[in-house]
Amino acid sequence: MWGLGAPLFGALSDKYGSGRTIALGAALYAIGLLSMGYADSAAMLYLSAGVLVGLGQSGTTFGVLLGVVARAFPPEKRSLALGMASAGGSMGQFLMVPFGQQLIAHFDWPAALLVLSVVASFGLPLAFLLQGKAVHAADQPQQSLSAAFRQALGHRSYHFLFWSFFVCGFHTAFITLHLPSYVVDEG
Repeated sequence: MWGLGAPLFGALSDKYGSGRTIALGAALYAIGLLSMGYADSAAMLYLSAGVLVGLGQSGTTFGVLLGVVARAFPPEKRSLALGMASAGGSMGQFLMVPFGQQLIAHFDWPAALLVLSVVASFGLPLAFLLQGKAVHAADQPQQSLSAAFRQALGHRSYHFLFWSFFVCGFHTAFITLHLPSYVVDEG
């Protein structure tokens, strides 16, 4: 859902502004985490952890945030700023794992998810500090989402970027997170 939602949240950011888009993503993320703690069926778990958290991540991570950073810095400083923002986001992801594990160890899953939903909701007031739409959006010719997808699919660089993210997400989310747990569960 994160990968599927990323282009949609990018389009929302271009149309309505990054602040509103990030606020929506933060709200979906927080609601998804909170709902996950109360999931009492597989369907509720898929809806909360899969759909809501996935879409929330689409609106609060690199796809939207790096556009904000790129617009905030002049071209000669943009690469450094994007590198620092990417490193900071990766470090945040890295630090959340032991934080979440400590919450689970000292409390329980629902309490840990409640705390994590509160942490995710901190993005709401921070997002509203980002004012306005992308400056370049009004100057560009309007393009439909389907036309943008077709254009992207025709570029070799898009495929390099897309498949790199796919491989990264697959090994991070599946091989290092879900597969070991599944193997343990199956004995």
